[in-house]
Amino acid sequence: MSDSEYEEETTYVVFDLGKAVTSEFIEEMNEKTGGCRIIGLEEGEPYVQIGNLTFEGEVDETIGSHLMFEIGERQIETGHFTQLGAIPNQKKSILKYECSTETIIKMDMVSLEPKKERTVEQNEETEEAKRRGDRNDVLTEVF
Repeated sequence: MSDSEYEEETTYVVFDLGKAVTSEFIEEMNEKTGGCRIIGLEEGEPYVQIGNLTFEGEVDETIGSHLMFEIGERQIETGHFTQLGAIPNQKKSILKYECSTETIIKMDMVSLEPKKERTVEQNEETEEAKRRGDRNDVLTEVF
């Protein structure tokens, strides 16, 4: 396939970060660090890093659709005639439809720790278990 035969596809997802992260925190981290880091999204095992917080996610399909709108403001000129109960020159929000999605990623906060180095004995035990064909010992040693 040549480059001209590839089609670009855009997919939208909703990241549910829970109550641990506010929109103010995300905006602050965006200004300080230039955004967030996302890895593993295509593999279905996403990790998100926002500032010093790291989240592990689980992809889930929703029953309905999540609709996303852009919020804008418009000022309504009432002119000389004021409607009953209307405030002259009041601001109202307008919503502009952007997209929809059926995919949500539920994120849980995780802590990252440096990888511990294995001792020579642990490596020898793992190699011995591999030679014996004992998969349980190998898995126990790896994790």
